[in-house]
Amino acid sequence: MKKLVLLTTAIIANLFAYSQNLTITGEIQQPTGTSVYLYISNEDRTNTYLDSAALDENGRFELRAELENTTQVVFTDGNENAQLIASPGDALHMTVNTRFFDETMAFTGKGSEKYNALLHLYLINETITQTLLNSVEKADTNEAINTFNTSYDSYLLLAEDYKLKHPELEEYITTIQNNAPRYKTSLLKYYRTEKEFSAVVKELKNTPIVDFKGINLQGKTAQLSDFKGKLTVLDFWATWCGPCRAEFPAYKELEEKYGEEINFVSVGVYCKEEEWKKMATEEGFKNNIFLSKDVQDQITELRVDFIPRYIVLDENHNILDAMAPRPSSGELQGFWE
Repeated sequence: MKKLVLLTTAIIANLFAYSQNLTITGEIQQPTGTSVYLYISNEDRTNTYLDSAALDENGRFELRAELENTTQVVFTDGNENAQLIASPGDALHMTVNTRFFDETMAFTGKGSEKYNALLHLYLINETITQTLLNSVEKADTNEAINTFNTSYDSYLLLAEDYKLKHPELEEYITTIQNNAPRYKTSLLKYYRTEKEFSAVVKELKNTPIVDFKGINLQGKTAQLSDFKGKLTVLDFWATWCGPCRAEFPAYKELEEKYGEEINFVSVGVYCKEEEWKKMATEEGFKNNIFLSKDVQDQITELRVDFIPRYIVLDENHNILDAMAPRPSSGELQGFWE
């Protein structure tokens, strides 16, 4: 009889443990979609969806999932994601405004402390990183790096405090700590590269641009000096570049509106000629130059290390801005309006 009671108790305990649901209710202000989703991101880059919910007219939702163990899950509104460390039995209420998704996300309810701790770590790391990168053109290099190192060391101490306070976060925070040396090395390398690039861009201002040559859509020689006499906007892009293509609508809108008084020159780089020709034709760019791999050394001094890249020239093709704003920013036309 005693054995039967123990066995029954064990079965009930197991069933109770298995049935511990994660519940997330919440409200999204300024929603960008109509539904929210909760899923696990797998190592093979597939997703296992746990639940989804349609937003009501007030942006409210409710998500439920059965969890056996503390698990890293992803919440998304279809536009932005948030990684959460979820445990069986957590009952959360979440609020967020999509205008500042990460910054306004907050949790209350059972288990909410660890969610807010995780959010704090993310936001602090983001702030420290952006402070360093935003100092590229302002701060002394050594001062900026010393400030970053001091702040990051404090961040790691805070992470250790949270790990001790929230055992459920131990695995996640240990990963942060183990990756910290590599993260710092990579970020500081990027910072120094950006610092060097910023100096090059400043030196290019008010200097004559190299008169590079390529081909146009007809396969004939096209030369930058063909467009002298007007303010000129150069757009360096490639067929495989998603951010480049994302700028095409705004670029073409400017070309359509100001093309009589301003030269907009589309410069294809780092891609295959036939693919460039097809895309440039489909997009209907008016002025085109393609620089094949064999002739791209002509633009080495311009440091077109990443794309899209925009350069603005005066009527004599002196460089006004070697790192001009993107067309979608609404700031590019400030050079002539």
